[in-house]
Amino acid sequence: YIEQVLYDKAEGVIERSLKINEKILGPDHTDVAMNLANLTKIYFSKENYAKAKSLIKRALEINERTLGPDHPNVAANIAILANIFDLEGNSAEAEPLHTISLAIKEKVFGPEHPDVATNLNNLALLYHTQGNYNEAELLFKRSLEILEKFFGPENPKVASSLINLGLNYYGQG
Repeated sequence: YIEQVLYDKAEGVIERSLKINEKILGPDHTDVAMNLANLTKIYFSKENYAKAKSLIKRALEINERTLGPDHPNVAANIAILANIFDLEGNSAEAEPLHTISLAIKEKVFGPEHPDVATNLNNLALLYHTQGNYNEAELLFKRSLEILEKFFGPENPKVASSLINLGLNYYGQG
């Protein structure tokens, strides 16, 4: 339902799953964290950032406690939280979270993984909105290089990355 942008249907199904998982598996199970992260996507799409933040913070706490601080799920939760802060215009909170998520993904997946490219792109977007175009350019280029190697030069993800780099060049004049 989330992939089909049927958020109202998705919300009900995920909330039901969350209640079952909390009851059967307990409130600190990783499946509960997954439900919370999925609900976060719903509230994020509805621009209810306060609720989204609350849910993803709880998911993050569960995953850090049960999976450890260097797990990819922890990095994903941190990245979501950083994106929420970005949308709220709170780059002071977002930047260190983007950096932490990026470091975890580089450690776990290696420096040439598409998830690393996504984090690089998100951090570059933050720098771009701050007017730090030179730093953004470096990160956009690195992200683009990873995506081209992984997906090939004519993939839509590469095209999206090229657009971001182009917009950054436009910002530079």
